[in-house]
Amino acid sequence: MSRSGAYQDWVAMFVKDSLRDEAIDIFAATVDAEIIQTLPELGSDPVLVGDLRNSTRHQWIAFLNGLRSPEHGLDLPVEALDLARSLARRSKDFKVLLRVYLSAHRGVFSYLTDAIDRLGGGDLGSEFVLREVWKRADLWMDESVESLIETFFEERQRELDGNAARRAELIGGLLAEDDDLDLDEVSAELGYRVQAWHTSFLAWTSRADARTGGSLRAAAEAVAKCFPSAQMLTELTGSRDLRGWVATRAMPPTDAIERVRAIDLPGVSIA
Repeated sequence: MSRSGAYQDWVAMFVKDSLRDEAIDIFAATVDAEIIQTLPELGSDPVLVGDLRNSTRHQWIAFLNGLRSPEHGLDLPVEALDLARSLARRSKDFKVLLRVYLSAHRGVFSYLTDAIDRLGGGDLGSEFVLREVWKRADLWMDESVESLIETFFEERQRELDGNAARRAELIGGLLAEDDDLDLDEVSAELGYRVQAWHTSFLAWTSRADARTGGSLRAAAEAVAKCFPSAQMLTELTGSRDLRGWVATRAMPPTDAIERVRAIDLPGVSIA
């Protein structure tokens, strides 16, 4: 029998053994323990722990089923995508996702080393089969990270878009003097005291490019510094303009308005 044929026979035996419920449990426990040891904050969140467990188990099962084929192919289960989405919804930095998979590398290698030592490599030798299986596992995890980063940022953008839409809806209702709005609830949701004295301002630029949003937010921060201890609410209303409000307990002093007039930011106008 050729070496490739002997290897495929070994893989069939390995996959059959590894798909046992008990073996899957051991694999998931090994990998998840490595991840949570590196990222203990995940272990304190029951939802993330559950998503991590499901992701680890189902990715392993999908990997094993794909290992039967001589050619690599990535077939990410939905449970893996769920973990990436949960991290995004928890406002975790995408580097947390990267650290999950860096930790998983260590956990998977540890498990494969023990499992192959237990099963043996037959005539092929344990080192040979470990090297071949690890190449496939390493490739799976690398491609998984690339795909899941895309999922993470897609979910993060949906969250941001949803928050922006809700924010715009509430601001629109306030400006329209919608009587159905509960002002205390709106204040809590916006993080801005609605029942106060409001000083409105506009900031705009003559051109739109990748730095426009940052320039407009810098203008809003400059305005905020003119009203110590005040709250601010802002909204980007177009590609080149931002509107905002400053909440104070009473009409602000004249010198606060004069400080706003004195703001000098290149390319940005404030009114």
